[in-house]
Amino acid sequence: MLFAQQEGVRKIMILTPTRKGLVVSVLAFAFYAIFFNLGQRNWINLYRLSKSQSATEAKVTGLHPESHRACDFSYVIDGRSYSHLESCHFSVGETTQLIYLSSDPSIAILSGPKGELVASIVAPICMSLLIGIFTTIRAWRESPRSLQDERLEKPGDSERDGLFNHEE
Repeated sequence: MLFAQQEGVRKIMILTPTRKGLVVSVLAFAFYAIFFNLGQRNWINLYRLSKSQSATEAKVTGLHPESHRACDFSYVIDGRSYSHLESCHFSVGETTQLIYLSSDPSIAILSGPKGELVASIVAPICMSLLIGIFTTIRAWRESPRSLQDERLEKPGDSERDGLFNHEE
């Protein structure tokens, strides 16, 4: 479906419905990948945390129920105090294990970094695939039936080009 007839003029259609879906999927993935990698919890840091063996005890110092049940944590590494904010289900004063990067102790996570890493990669892939599929379906529904059924023709191969109409 490279050619479309419109008002007697042949136009080349660059984006078929399938290509539209593919382009939208790639753009959606790029958007989600950038969005997921803006903060400290980016793919690189989550990967580094998943390989880290450094853990310490952290104490809940504050609660933020209006912000997805976020908790303030404090922990000490090599005599230096750090704080961390993360969603949790703890009360003030409770302690829990925290995994941190030994090269940069300010980067830390409460739960398994491997699960977070997988989720932060799989989510953009799934969302971009769904958006691409829906875009393809919508583009197919919006395209005229005559274009969906039209066979690929090279210019000059059909009778409507006037090559076979000889009037004598």
